[in-house]
Amino acid sequence: MKGNRKYIAILAAMIIAFGLIEYYRPKPIDWRITLSNKDKIPFGSYATFELLKDVFPKQSISSSRLPAFNQLTETNNNKGNYIFVTSYFAADENDTKELLKFVAKGNDLFIAATTFNGPFADTLKVHTGADFEEKQYVTKLLNVGKGRNFKFISPRENSFFDSLNHKTTVVLGRKSSGKPDFVKIKHGKGHVYLNVNSTAFSNYFVLDNATKDYAFQCLSYLPIKQVIWDEYTKQGRVGEDDVFRVLMEHPSLKWAYYIMILGIIIFIIFESKRRQRIIPIITPLPNNTLEFTKVVGALYFNKGDHHDAALKKINYLLEFIRTKFFERTNVIDDEFIEHIAEKTGWDKVKTKQLFEMIRWIKSRPEEYLLSEADLLLLNDLIEEFFEFVKK
Repeated sequence: MKGNRKYIAILAAMIIAFGLIEYYRPKPIDWRITLSNKDKIPFGSYATFELLKDVFPKQSISSSRLPAFNQLTETNNNKGNYIFVTSYFAADENDTKELLKFVAKGNDLFIAATTFNGPFADTLKVHTGADFEEKQYVTKLLNVGKGRNFKFISPRENSFFDSLNHKTTVVLGRKSSGKPDFVKIKHGKGHVYLNVNSTAFSNYFVLDNATKDYAFQCLSYLPIKQVIWDEYTKQGRVGEDDVFRVLMEHPSLKWAYYIMILGIIIFIIFESKRRQRIIPIITPLPNNTLEFTKVVGALYFNKGDHHDAALKKINYLLEFIRTKFFERTNVIDDEFIEHIAEKTGWDKVKTKQLFEMIRWIKSRPEEYLLSEADLLLLNDLIEEFFEFVKK
């Protein structure tokens, strides 16, 4: 263990150095569009959520992680202003029914979203269009004094209201192109406010002196009442957050997790080395196959019984043909030779030469002394046959 102290110290120094470098390294800007009130990144809505205290002074402001249907039917907090700031708004039939019932009772609904789809948009007869090429746009609020132009750059598409129900709709804002982008719709005793410039309510523009008043003035159309701020469309229900996603979002938790994993690995390495019993080294048995082959070959060579050696090679070849090609080898005639040549694809002339030689050797008596040249020729043909077939 003493000999490992130097390496442990080096490893610990490397870990500390890496941690310090990561800690002091400039963090890259996160340009994701979350519009969540927990995010202080450019396109989060932390600043907008804090702005509500000034827009609605002395009023209760709560953040909801429930679907609109559950928020309005299962809680006591179902009066006042309901605010949505999200990328896309596509409420289903149940949410649409409860939201419009909420408005009809004299409450107000404010939704800032790039697009509106689904039953909610169909019921209010609002449809959005988009200009994907013109990212930069200028918008103006019509009913605020003389009005003021606000210049924005959209990270997505430049949206506008393509069609509206003009009987119940009042246009509150238009873009320089003349297309409406902020409207108020009368519904029962309340109103629905729709704005397609959702990123105008992000930290990036709310904290910019040139555009900060836009979000404030839009929200100022709402009466001073308690506020329900929706986070369900962006964060989901409470408890739906993935544990590892939460860990990775916070640098301190992320590094604590990495250090814990590294500590466990180091512990396993050194503890297993201390506690594991020494395993004796067992020398494997030597492979004497080559020596055995040399001895057997020497016996045949010294005896000079080339005929017996040839018969053994022939028997091995015929056994191979039986198991590989399922052919009978008890009769080696011209039909058998032609059939083997077709089945293996080997040269017909060499196939005929090989098996005619086999037939000739097998027909010789046991006392017949085969020449060394004949044995070598047979061996060469058999080896060439094996090399071709086993490719």
